[in-house]
Amino acid sequence: MRALIRVTAWERVSLCRRMLGAFVRVGILIAFLTLLFSLLGPPIGIFVMTRMQARKVPALKVAPLKLADYLVSNSSGTTLSYFGYEFDVPWNANFKQKVGKNLAEVQFESGQYVVFIVPEDQSGLLTEIVEDRSLNMGHLRLIFGDLMKRPAYDQYGVLLNTTPDSIQAFGPRAGAVRGVTLLTIKAIAFLPRVGIGSILV
Repeated sequence: MRALIRVTAWERVSLCRRMLGAFVRVGILIAFLTLLFSLLGPPIGIFVMTRMQARKVPALKVAPLKLADYLVSNSSGTTLSYFGYEFDVPWNANFKQKVGKNLAEVQFESGQYVVFIVPEDQSGLLTEIVEDRSLNMGHLRLIFGDLMKRPAYDQYGVLLNTTPDSIQAFGPRAGAVRGVTLLTIKAIAFLPRVGIGSILV
């Protein structure tokens, strides 16, 4: 009878130890998965989001290219004049124009599209977005950082040169978040059109 009691007590201790060991292993697994998710979750989310945006707005993949040919063409084009500025475009087809406050849109019958912008606030688009209280985007000041100190032309340059491929999702977190934010603004500010060209003064 004593031997039977001893075996039962040993079985109870062994069962408790096994359960405790199982709980410890499950706890370690949960902690590991939590850590893994906190490390890999945001980069994977950024990667997926940039690819989804690029699928919805293919124009996000386009970035300005450096001029390869500096020769001046003698072909006849069209001279446009808006808000005291005059410039030539290489197309001579008929066009429709829409002129608003500080913005002119010109659409040629041959398919090209030109947007001419003369913003009132010359501090730059990114600075304007952050400082416009009606937009409630003041928190973006931390994301843009030194970009807000750059001239307006440079701010547009950074925005236009941001593409899904330029965002390093698994690189520094601050750079990835900045890239996604710029890509989102680019999608909103520059709607995809065929043959579009933007001129900013």
